[in-house]
Amino acid sequence: MLSSSTAGEALQIALRTAQVGNRFIDITASLTSTTGRITFGHTDLPADVRNFLLERDIVIIFGVIVLRCLSPQLVDRLGETRLELALPADRTALLVDGITEMLTDLAHDPVREVRIVADRPVTELTFPLDLLGEPMAMPDPATAAMCEQQCLDLLQHRLERGPLAAKIRAILVQEIHDAPTAGAIAAKLNMDGRTLRRRLTDEGSSFRKLQEETRCTLAIDMLGVLNLTVSETAVRLGYTSSEAFSRSFTRWTGKPPSAFGTGDRQRVGQ
Repeated sequence: MLSSSTAGEALQIALRTAQVGNRFIDITASLTSTTGRITFGHTDLPADVRNFLLERDIVIIFGVIVLRCLSPQLVDRLGETRLELALPADRTALLVDGITEMLTDLAHDPVREVRIVADRPVTELTFPLDLLGEPMAMPDPATAAMCEQQCLDLLQHRLERGPLAAKIRAILVQEIHDAPTAGAIAAKLNMDGRTLRRRLTDEGSSFRKLQEETRCTLAIDMLGVLNLTVSETAVRLGYTSSEAFSRSFTRWTGKPPSAFGTGDRQRVGQ
């Protein structure tokens, strides 16, 4: 996106390669003669984790990607955009603070320029259509084409892993608090545990690998993006203790959970 020629080209690339990222919300775009609208759908997510996953994805999309790729022309026009969030006011305020903290190295504070409204039925970003013609921060067509192809190659690789792995990953996310076993997931999919493991092997994967990939991805986001404590993260991932979670996390990443926190270090590990 950073190397795209215009905001419109960046949006097209983002939509074509959206499945590459570890996101949980659906992203769609629609255009009228005067207005653009990007909708972030999350109604299909389980109710008990819906707000958390929406917050997680919005923080990553805006704090890690979008607001870092804007040219001065786009920054100057952020006041013409409106971000409606299907989150209560208190969660919206924390989300804005979290994005702002992630962008402290920038010379400006872009998120404060956007009109942000809480307690809306859907989450969507609206903007003037001509904004799509504005340049991005570092336009470079050759680099943009190369990066897009790499994303598409990665997406193809993931698709080739097979549909069963995707189904299991979705269930693991939906029931992350309960830490479902391979047998429990096999029953949900109307097969026995042995069949599930055999089919995963045929797809070049395993239940343990999928479980650890999912937990690791969510843990890094909880600690580094949402700034949860180690104990809060352990509970959300279904661990019986912070110590057990910390051992697993260190095994996955080679680093302790405290290395991934972004906020007050005194909170980490409480």
